[in-house]
Amino acid sequence: MAYTNQTTDDGFTLIELLISIAVMGIVIGAIFSFFIAQRKYFSLQTEISEMTQNTRTAMDMIASEVSMAGYRPSETIFSGVLYSTSQLQIYADLNGNGVLTDQNENIIYTYDSSNKRILRNTGGGNQPLVENIQSFVFEY
Repeated sequence: MAYTNQTTDDGFTLIELLISIAVMGIVIGAIFSFFIAQRKYFSLQTEISEMTQNTRTAMDMIASEVSMAGYRPSETIFSGVLYSTSQLQIYADLNGNGVLTDQNENIIYTYDSSNKRILRNTGGGNQPLVENIQSFVFEY
């Protein structure tokens, strides 16, 4: 019986398997770190977009109410806007009854610098109108 000297290299060695596992671990780690960074960036952009939209809405509301300032159909024109650098007060006789104490006829906007927000008061107490405002100055 003749024996032939054959070697069969059908599989991988232990070192080859460990190297391939290490390379795959590095690749998967890079993919996950990229995914996490993209997810944080997307979340941040969503928050920035929402803050921008809220600020635009607040500015539209303030502009609309300032345009109605001084409206009083029953009497002569009066000064409908009182302001300082930290407060804006708007008067308008919207229902025409001659009294400026009704809802939404005496509106006060203030800037809360400690909480970085603009507050709106229509007689029921300060309510946050828009948040995350770094600075705000009223000029008229």
